[in-house]
Amino acid sequence: MVKNKELNKPEMICHFEGLLQFQKDEDFSSEKLMKLQSKFLIITSENDKGTSKTSINDLKRVYPNAKYYNFKDVEHFPMLLQPEEYSILIKNFLSN
Repeated sequence: MVKNKELNKPEMICHFEGLLQFQKDEDFSSEKLMKLQSKFLIITSENDKGTSKTSINDLKRVYPNAKYYNFKDVEHFPMLLQPEEYSILIKNFLSN
């Protein structure tokens, strides 16, 4: 759901087809991930119904050197609900 708009079936299929294609095309080998770790920014959010605490802990275990940022009170879409803070966060990360 994006800003109270439920996705219909074709939109959901499109979304998940894109995710599957990304996983198919990308190289997620341990060697590649170790080289890239310091280049990751992982954004989480409190009260996110789409991401469990276990998933976040798994990310921290797999990417211990990544930069992490946790939004407050925006659930699953910080880029839509706090766009200014989100943009500043991304710009600062990319400039370093």
